[in-house]
Amino acid sequence: MYAYDTADAQPFTDTTDAIAHFVETPTCVGAYLDDQDVLHLIAPYGVSDLVNLQCRLIPIFSAQTYSDIYHDRIAKKQWASRWPLLHIIDPEA
Repeated sequence: MYAYDTADAQPFTDTTDAIAHFVETPTCVGAYLDDQDVLHLIAPYGVSDLVNLQCRLIPIFSAQTYSDIYHDRIAKKQWASRWPLLHIIDPEA
């Protein structure tokens, strides 16, 4: 799921918990169909950042520890050039 060290982290309890650990809030969204073909949305931090083109570090990660990872991921994915209207929020600001 990601390339940073989580050796000291507890295993994820379920899919929602795993999605809640994606680095940026707009990536913390998933969906699935249940047995009755009803679509369910998984969005531990809501969808406000996603639909408002805002990107921020998830609240359970400290800026001191994860700021570099956050910035590296955004740079490698070239989000600023791919989505010029995206507002990337600096976790250390």
